[in-house]
Order: sequence, then C-alpha cells, then structure tokens
Amino acid sequence: MTQADLVRLYFNKESAYNSWDYCFNQQCPLAQECAHYLSVTYKKPEQTKGYAIYPDAYHDNKCEHFLQLQMMKMAYGFMNILEELKRKDEASFRVHMTSYFGSKTSYYRYKLGQTGLVPEQQQYVLKWCQQHGYTNMRFDRYVEEVNY
Repeated sequence: MTQADLVRLYFNKESAYNSWDYCFNQQCPLAQECAHYLSVTYKKPEQTKGYAIYPDAYHDNKCEHFLQLQMMKMAYGFMNILEELKRKDEASFRVHMTSYFGSKTSYYRYKLGQTGLVPEQQQYVLKWCQQHGYTNMRFDRYVEEVNY
C-alpha cells in the first residue's frame, strides 16, 4: 500500500482533519512520501487557515516534520484486563496507568475504549501485567487502522 493510499484511508476518518499540519512545499524531495504534503488534496475548501509546515523545515537533506503513515494494530479498552486482575492489584494498575497516560481523563478514555492504544502503549500495559504475574491478557478489541 502506498503512502498516498494510507493518507486517503486516514482522511476517511472525520477526526483526521482536527489540528492537522499541511505542507504545501512542492519542491521538497520528500513530498511524494510525506503524509503532510499528500494530505493537502484532502483539505476542505472552506478551511482557509490552519496549521502549516514552512518550506525551511527541509534542510540538510531532511525535513523536521516528515511523516509517514502506517497500518497499525490498535487496541481498544482494557475492561477484560481489569476483570482478570486480583483486587489487590487493581489500585496499583490504576495508579501506574493514570501516570503513564497522563491524567485520569485519558486513563478512562483508554479503559473504556474511546481512544485506541498504539502498539507501544499496549506493550506497556501488558508488560505491567506480566511483571505482576498475569499472562495471556487481551484488550477488549483490536482494529487494524492507519496511524502514525
């Protein structure tokens, strides 16, 4: 699947438009592989201002904001994991995950499956479980999605 295909799939999600950085630098040698440049064709015509990447971001044969999308196995929700935890481990799990995710609000969004966990986050949660003697833990659901 090409980068252009992944950008198209990503922009099929309505949420993709919120605070997205567009790049209009046609002279950039990385343009045809960069999601920021390829996404310009999906910019809504009524959007006349917003976030942009300036041409001088490309220097020394690289761009500070070069981005490639990829297919990822996202995990949603960890109610199944919580059901498997012993009561004595629940508070520790909640404290560690709240700290890792940055806030109680974020913790609950991940817990309830409102926000997907990228592979690195999944590994963190599962590693905590393994360190506390839990094996074969699974998230509530998994979805292949375009992400970065």
